[in-house]
Amino acid sequence: MALTFVIGFSLLVNKMVHWTDTVSSTSALQVVTYNLHGFNQGQVLLNNLCDNFDIIAVQEHWLSDRELNKLSLFRHDFQGLAWSAMTDRLSNSILMGM
Repeated sequence: MALTFVIGFSLLVNKMVHWTDTVSSTSALQVVTYNLHGFNQGQVLLNNLCDNFDIIAVQEHWLSDRELNKLSLFRHDFQGLAWSAMTDRLSNSILMGM
């Protein structure tokens, strides 16, 4: 099974939904969206999702451009497209938790 991450997708924030669309009579495309609330906090469930879904759209990974490789190196059996809004935020001010 080939897995795909689409990073930065924010259709449903703070919710995880499961959607299945039949691709053929023998297989189904499994899609899920997941709010990580930070890469370190969300990686345990993300790993479990990798075992069960074909496409995983994640948001709020809170990684800068320099750290996006953490997603690429997370699992060897996925391909990814990623971008970060954190780089602009970090270049303008010191990052502080809320």
